[in-house]
Amino acid sequence: MLTIKRGNTPILTNIPPDLGDYVQKQRNGIDFATLNWVQIGDTPTDLQLDDSVEILGTTYSLISKPPTVEKIDSRKHRFQCVFEAEHYKMKRVKYFFLNPTNNLKEKAFTIMGDLSVFVGLIKMNLDRDNPGKWTIGTVEVTEARNISFDNLNCLSAIAQLVSEFQTEFWMNGNQMNFTSKAKNNGLIFKYGQGNGLYNIIRSPQDDESAPITRLSVFGGSRNLPAGYRNYANTLQLDNPIELPTTLPLNEETITFPEIFPQYLGTVTSVGNEFSFSASAMPFNLNDQLLPVLTAKVIFQTGLLAGYEIEVASYDNTNKTFVVNKVESEKDLEIPSQDLHAEVGDTFIIVDMDPPAELVQLAEQQLYDFGLDYYKANNFHKRNYAVTPDRMHFKRQAIKLEVADQVRLIDGPLGVDRLIPIESFKTFYARSEWDNELTLSDYPIIDPYTRLIRQQIKQAQSGQPKPPIQSPGIYVFSRIGTFQKQGCGIGFIGEAVKFERKYTSIISYADAMNQGYLDLSFNVDGQANADALGRCVNSGPVTYTPLRFLTYARTNYPQTCTFISRPDYVRNPDNDIIGYLNNVDNKVYVRNYEAGNEYIPNGFYYTSSGPGAHIDYYSSGSIAGSGDCETGVIIE
Repeated sequence: MLTIKRGNTPILTNIPPDLGDYVQKQRNGIDFATLNWVQIGDTPTDLQLDDSVEILGTTYSLISKPPTVEKIDSRKHRFQCVFEAEHYKMKRVKYFFLNPTNNLKEKAFTIMGDLSVFVGLIKMNLDRDNPGKWTIGTVEVTEARNISFDNLNCLSAIAQLVSEFQTEFWMNGNQMNFTSKAKNNGLIFKYGQGNGLYNIIRSPQDDESAPITRLSVFGGSRNLPAGYRNYANTLQLDNPIELPTTLPLNEETITFPEIFPQYLGTVTSVGNEFSFSASAMPFNLNDQLLPVLTAKVIFQTGLLAGYEIEVASYDNTNKTFVVNKVESEKDLEIPSQDLHAEVGDTFIIVDMDPPAELVQLAEQQLYDFGLDYYKANNFHKRNYAVTPDRMHFKRQAIKLEVADQVRLIDGPLGVDRLIPIESFKTFYARSEWDNELTLSDYPIIDPYTRLIRQQIKQAQSGQPKPPIQSPGIYVFSRIGTFQKQGCGIGFIGEAVKFERKYTSIISYADAMNQGYLDLSFNVDGQANADALGRCVNSGPVTYTPLRFLTYARTNYPQTCTFISRPDYVRNPDNDIIGYLNNVDNKVYVRNYEAGNEYIPNGFYYTSSGPGAHIDYYSSGSIAGSGDCETGVIIE
């Protein structure tokens, strides 16, 4: 019998679950329980979100939705509930990034980082309302990736990270872990009494294809020596990989473009943003340069991860690289004082003529990855649904965990190997030993990802383990619109958008502050508009005459005294005529385009008397207004 609680208070007791109710556990954090029962009484209990029940020692709650309640008769109601594990509450918290005020409120964003950066951001969001409740356990060492998120919650973000980084997510209490959980638990399952299993159902996996028996393996095309293997354009092996087998011939090819002769270096000191040293460099890069290509470094970790940067020079005595600015990067300055190499960063060198030992190492690596791929695809991939012998499990006190590897043996079905537990279902109302298991081969991590992670682990060996990070590079975009100047009469300058990005390793607010303190932004924005904008003819030009009483170039008070005299009489023949252009809204001296020019800069009067109105024109436009009593304010 089960008890449902609200907080710590029981609200329903002695609940008899259906015999078909079960707990479902599966890889990557899937963990929920079904609970169905009939309540007798006039009014069904109003179950609410966060009501909880303990099943097989684990507390499950109503997290996603309330139960379905079916009225059977006037005094019977059937409840159908799905209770979920505590970490499902992560779906209630949005996966936000920092906004301009350095608060977690941006729902759509793209950032670069290794897995620890994104996991750190998950914890930052979870801590907004429940600081300290969730902790971080083991996070796999990974390469850096550029990933976009849009309006995800923390649980859906975890699912995206599992897919992006080809890793596994599992919980240990309230501790989040992002690494493989697989381990050999030593169990052996066979069909038959006393062997552990009632039955075995074998089925092909969804992506099943014929086993590979002969594999031709190819690598990348970079860093190949001149004349390599009769001018082959990719790294290659002498022969296909082919091991003894009884399977029919099935020939396949595989290309690993990221495997080519390369040296993985580690930064040991930094000069400035353009220079760094790698004291363990085993060869002189100057001896390996090519006549038509510029050597480059591609950073694998750190702030510059993913960037390919030209080498300007190399000092073999001090093992020092000097690099150029990345010209192809229009939005950011790479490298810069904020984005630069740091001690411990790893990199590879490309577009060079590699030493012979690097070619040999690359070919061995190509063979190793080819062999791994061959072995992983040299058999029929199966799923095995098995029903354990309940009494055997009880006598042996066998407890199962998702991802445990068990040895499954059945001669007629042709299986004798370790296979991980993909999921298991426990029919807890019958017995905690009443289980259904699905055993399934995991998808393998792609070879390039494994290669990079091996290199990173090798480079980091002997160094202190880096802390879990939060996003460390903040980018602010300042955007302005500028109109092209200098267009002729009848034409108007095009509006041109100008954008400049500013980076900070402190905060988003610091990057934004840099942007608004940049005094060159408006100057460069206008220069950009003048250079890239067009002068557009907006249609026929018309002129509207404007009449001014009089005009003063500089000394308007003297003119005010004259037109305020009691004996002053206006003579329309002496009015000054200007012509308003309908395209640019400026006033010209003539009503035709040829040789036209703005009216002279100065003060123009549209009425007389002590309160006479005055407009100050500059370059054909009003730049200030006033009257003879209060004066003129010029903008």
